[in-house]
Amino acid sequence: MFDLGPEKLLFVLAIAFVVLGPEQLPDIARKLGAGMRYWHSFQDELRSHAHSVLDVPAAVELAPTTEHANNEQTETEQTFATGPGSFS
Repeated sequence: MFDLGPEKLLFVLAIAFVVLGPEQLPDIARKLGAGMRYWHSFQDELRSHAHSVLDVPAAVELAPTTEHANNEQTETEQTFATGPGSFS
């Protein structure tokens, strides 16, 4: 999303160190980490609540089975093997 590589991350941390100073930086990082943990737990809770309310089936049931995918592939291969317009 932000394309934040190691060089850019190091640059942002250096700027934060200069702006915030060594006294405030650990406290800010601790608060940022706590906020991220809270956000992730909120997302997990919301996701589990939505799944329970909407009764969403498991992802395995939503994905096509291997047998179904193989049948579709075989039908497609047969169509291309006979060519368009042939009635075999």
